[in-house]
Amino acid sequence: EKCNNDPCPRNATCIAKVDLILMIDSSGSMGESGFKAQRQAVLGLLDSAHLNNETGMQIGLIAYSKAVHVLSSLSANKADLVKAVGTMKFDAWTTNTGGALRTAAVMLQGSRKGVASVCQLWTDGRPSRPSSRLDALGSAEDLRRTCRVMVVSLRPAMPESFITPWVSHPHSANLISLKHPTEIADKVQQLWQATCPALQRTATLPR
Repeated sequence: EKCNNDPCPRNATCIAKVDLILMIDSSGSMGESGFKAQRQAVLGLLDSAHLNNETGMQIGLIAYSKAVHVLSSLSANKADLVKAVGTMKFDAWTTNTGGALRTAAVMLQGSRKGVASVCQLWTDGRPSRPSSRLDALGSAEDLRRTCRVMVVSLRPAMPESFITPWVSHPHSANLISLKHPTEIADKVQQLWQATCPALQRTATLPR
């Protein structure tokens, strides 16, 4: 039973055929607790995704601070993706938003032909060296040509008016605002509700 138009239970699974790229903020303002919450949220998404090269999802993982790290290219191998999450490091430096968005654009070149793609940026701060507001804006504009760009804002100090120009239309469907980075660990179903076009209530998945 699909549940996108209704509140989904905690065990809802994304069964859509989608290529999803997650960009995870490892800048200093996240703090250790916020960074760990992001890692927990990624694992929660992996646990509730139907990963399959032919019929389901592929997920790619990027972590960014001053440097940008490709943790995993687009993959449907859950064991490899979980292992990649384990390699995430809290860089605790600046926020290279533009670099993360450009890296997602390169990763997207390995996406499946004819399959919808979502590029989701998690962030709690404004772009900073070596990125900037204009750099992030331009990189997001370029990425929107080939991917649905979403932003999960992890602090209210990041005004929506600052982020809205980055995301795809309609803006209200592509911007999720939380009050603190640690909240994201408990928002897996909210993330799927906004991101996944086909959620299933039951544990029975297509093969």
